[in-house]
Amino acid sequence: MARTRPGVTATTRRARILDVMSVFLAAVAALLPITNPVGALAAFAGLTANQPKDHLRSQAIRTGVYVFLILAVFSLVPGPAIRGSAIGENEMSWQSVS
Repeated sequence: MARTRPGVTATTRRARILDVMSVFLAAVAALLPITNPVGALAAFAGLTANQPKDHLRSQAIRTGVYVFLILAVFSLVPGPAIRGSAIGENEMSWQSVS
């Protein structure tokens, strides 16, 4: 039998799980057009067409790790990462002009 905290019902837990799942699915849906996996696959296949299989596999793994690390850094520290980049408040000020 699952132990729960006092005052936390199964319905509350289910609602929280659904909230987390909906946020996760929204994040994936937002990242798919940005990362463009179909276009990236075609580019990767074209660039590595004449490479040996072991080099191709290591390159694919290395690329996946790099992309994961970049996305993880920007998801964990979005404010400082954007403020330190070329896209600062001055470059985005056109949005607040009425």
